[in-house]
Amino acid sequence: MKKMILAGALTLAGITGATAFITETKVAAATQVQKFTKFYSLQTGGSSEQEPIFLQKGQELTIQPNSKTPSYSVYDSNHNLIGRYSDGYGRIFTAKTDGNMYVQFHAPYVYYSPVSFSVTYTIQ
Repeated sequence: MKKMILAGALTLAGITGATAFITETKVAAATQVQKFTKFYSLQTGGSSEQEPIFLQKGQELTIQPNSKTPSYSVYDSNHNLIGRYSDGYGRIFTAKTDGNMYVQFHAPYVYYSPVSFSVTYTIQ
């Protein structure tokens, strides 16, 4: 009888521990860094569509263009302009609410051929 109670207690402890591990795994997956690269080709003087990128409140979006040629604008979830950047440096933006942030790229007028470039986005 004591062996059965002990076995039951160990089984219960094992199940409880396994459940705690599953919860930690889900939390770790939710905080995982997402990184992706997009390629663009814009006509001189043209602009890309506004790229919607969904963020939860407090998440950070890093935008890293591989070129100084295009400028880009970043908008909040209400389409209000956060800023326009043209120096080729990466920037980090933090979501103030759940929803989309929008990014739009602009090609300069000084080129005769399309402007091609890539951008790496990181969400964490």
